[in-house]
Amino acid sequence: MKSICKPISFLLTLVMLFGIITSAPFVVSASETNKSQTATAQEKPDEKSTKPDLESQKGLESQKGREASSSATEAYVERNTNQAETTSLLSADVDITNYPTITKSTGSTEPKKNAASKKKKKTIVATGLNTQDGFIYTVTDETVTITGYIGSSSSLTVPSAIEGYPVTAIGGSAFAGCTGLTEIVIPESVVSIGEGAFTRCTNLSSITLPFVGERAYKDGDGQHRYPLGFIFGSENYEGGIVTDQNYLNARNGYHIKSSKVYCIPESLDTVRLIGSNPILDWSFSNLTTISNLYIPDTVDTICPDAFSGNTGFKNIYVESMTDWCSKNFYNSTSNPLCNGADLYIDGKVVTEFTVPEDVTEIKNYTFYKYTNLKSVTLHENVTSIGVWAFGECTGVKELNINNSPVAIGGCAFAGNTGLTEIVIPESVVSIGEG
Repeated sequence: MKSICKPISFLLTLVMLFGIITSAPFVVSASETNKSQTATAQEKPDEKSTKPDLESQKGLESQKGREASSSATEAYVERNTNQAETTSLLSADVDITNYPTITKSTGSTEPKKNAASKKKKKTIVATGLNTQDGFIYTVTDETVTITGYIGSSSSLTVPSAIEGYPVTAIGGSAFAGCTGLTEIVIPESVVSIGEGAFTRCTNLSSITLPFVGERAYKDGDGQHRYPLGFIFGSENYEGGIVTDQNYLNARNGYHIKSSKVYCIPESLDTVRLIGSNPILDWSFSNLTTISNLYIPDTVDTICPDAFSGNTGFKNIYVESMTDWCSKNFYNSTSNPLCNGADLYIDGKVVTEFTVPEDVTEIKNYTFYKYTNLKSVTLHENVTSIGVWAFGECTGVKELNINNSPVAIGGCAFAGNTGLTEIVIPESVVSIGEG
């Protein structure tokens, strides 16, 4: 029995030792696996732990973007705070409608409230755009308003269109203090000019305008009708002539006579009109220094007292005698010849008047007080001579009616002290009083 037990005991011992030896590698392998997993976990955190860091990083980037946008907006606002110091902006359109309002004390931003207006407005400085160079302007409802000028041209023509949009307005003080400007042409596309647009332009000698005053004429618009001085403003300055001008003040649906003092550059010598707008009441009243006026054939209406008190105009230029005879003068002081100016056609002073073949009537006040006129000759197709048509033409010494079937209006030749003899043919239909 003992001999049997010993072998069995020995075998059991061997079995136990074998089990221990074979199980050891598995224990070691498990330990190494745990260490590897721990190291991997340290090197690569789980996805849940990374989310807060990523969101924080995005928030930081967003904050940086907002700060950059705020800085750019603030820079834009600062560049445009003082228009006179503005020198350049990107030529691309800059939409400022929704730009935030900068509060520099706190650095905070507030959305700009613009609920009352649905119009989009953009402010642009045109740089390097040929004839547009130097103009500061805004675009509203697909029309352009010139608000400033930073160029250096002495002779300037305002473009009729910018960016394909018509230039329809010039803002108040737009060219204020442009002392280098000597000549400017405003196109017919412009229908309004702000007060003082050309104040302190002390070397301006010539201006071309599509109308006189604040805006193009529109019958029944119920607006004030201002004189030439309006676009030069009321600010008194050295080199300006203080001038009290009348104008039509719109009140309660009526126009009444008012007056205002303006300061007009002493250097201004020539006014050229273009377009077809009438010359309104008192447009050139009381001017004393402007010598030359060019009136196109497209202007056929000159309203009452347009030249009242004007002693400055010396030379009036028109395109033809037919053109001059077609103009409608409402009273004696709506004719620029009434204060001693000379009439020029083709660069020559008119001293003899032979009625053109295509003219059949001489309208009221056509040559009123034109003292340079020496002779008048009518053709057989002239049917009427208006009131005061040749009134006080003291230089006329010869009058040839030539069997015209003419009706002579009242005072047509009144005050013509130079006439010593008048022959009235049988063809004359009637003669008015005076």
